[in-house]
Amino acid sequence: MGNKKYFSNCECDSCNEHFSLYETSLSNYGGILNTFSRIKGKKGYAKHKGVNEQSETFVENNQVRIIINEPSSNENLAFEFDEKTNLITINTNKYSYTPIHALKSLVKIGFCMLDQTSLQPYDYTRKWLIEQSELKLPSNNPLYYLYRRIGGRLFPHPWAVLYKKRKEFSSAPCPTHSLLVFYGLFGYQIFLPGNILDNWIHDRNRIVLPIVNQISITKNNNNQKIITSVEKTNLSSHEVKIS
Repeated sequence: MGNKKYFSNCECDSCNEHFSLYETSLSNYGGILNTFSRIKGKKGYAKHKGVNEQSETFVENNQVRIIINEPSSNENLAFEFDEKTNLITINTNKYSYTPIHALKSLVKIGFCMLDQTSLQPYDYTRKWLIEQSELKLPSNNPLYYLYRRIGGRLFPHPWAVLYKKRKEFSSAPCPTHSLLVFYGLFGYQIFLPGNILDNWIHDRNRIVLPIVNQISITKNNNNQKIITSVEKTNLSSHEVKIS
């Protein structure tokens, strides 16, 4: 995420090594958008190779540049241009990631932002993060989903906030905490799973998820009606996938 400002003084070396695996999956999930986000890590800006190395995307002088090599055939073109829409499709190599690891990387951020009085109800979450136990939730539970928005304002440094449900809404069937993270071109929202105080909401017919406006996408349809939607991805799987 390009973080150089925020540090945790309560993480041991073994946990740091354990979570580095999760962070790799989250980074690979972003793919080439990490380069377009101009995220600078310890080894500099992320570079991205195209299919058969016909292109290379990199950052130079704080600008995203793409070098395209002339293909030997019409197959696996480095990019395709649609004259009708004026859109360019870039064909890139895709990276492997483990969905549940990407989710845990984000949940860990939210867990570390909890105050001392909120930690105990999340003890199952703590054990789940370090793989001492599993959450007893079906794979299609909405708390396994990542709600994402790509584009808009560019965040050169990561920004995160942990929302907590107000007392006057204690009877509402929604999770206690929600994490919102922005960095580069990415906007993510998740709901912290594993809180024992939230067990009752899973017995209801529906779970209410208050998605913030910054994550939702609003546009007009063909009938000029305003349609609001949210991009969501199920990250419950332990199987390796391709971004």
